[in-house]
Amino acid sequence: MNRIVTFFVITSLTILLGQALPSSAHHLVTETYNLEQIVAKADRIFVGTVIGVTEDYVYAAGGNLPVTVYAFTVDEVLKGSVGQTLSIKQIGHRSNPSSLFGHLPAYEDGMVVMLFLHADSQYGLTSPVGLGQGAFSVKTDGSIKVSVMNGSRNRGLLEGSVRIDALMQAESPTAPHPLKTAGDLPYTEFRNLVMKLRHR
Repeated sequence: MNRIVTFFVITSLTILLGQALPSSAHHLVTETYNLEQIVAKADRIFVGTVIGVTEDYVYAAGGNLPVTVYAFTVDEVLKGSVGQTLSIKQIGHRSNPSSLFGHLPAYEDGMVVMLFLHADSQYGLTSPVGLGQGAFSVKTDGSIKVSVMNGSRNRGLLEGSVRIDALMQAESPTAPHPLKTAGDLPYTEFRNLVMKLRHR
């Protein structure tokens, strides 16, 4: 799907689905968020494991929209109200991304994730903040959570935020902070930073 077609698809879906997608179609195509912005925009942040993936339809604006339903067991809630289990609906069928919207992250059974989600729309749909930017795969070693990586390979995640710089400087004043690394970010330090950013 080329950039122009993507823009018009996203614009239509944004108008139709409201908060299921970020409010600006232009931002979906071009904008990179840092972690402070992602945390602020998220209605719910949680860490959990995928336990089910199904495809369904929701009736909206006179037609049936394909959706993929993901079920999670929830290990920890970092922001908002989330129970011990959670099901979310994302627009489009995972098995056929071109059915409407192929830019949303997909999750596999057994996958451990940290998700930063928008509030549900009036049709019960949601999406991660910044699409793949707000969806983190969590690498594990047995029961230990080791590191995180989002759909943008953590690009720009810790940049452009005076608050993030100050928090990391306070935690590690004389040595490079563990989060100042390329690629996967250490889970514990990342999770702790999210918790600090949640509190203003």
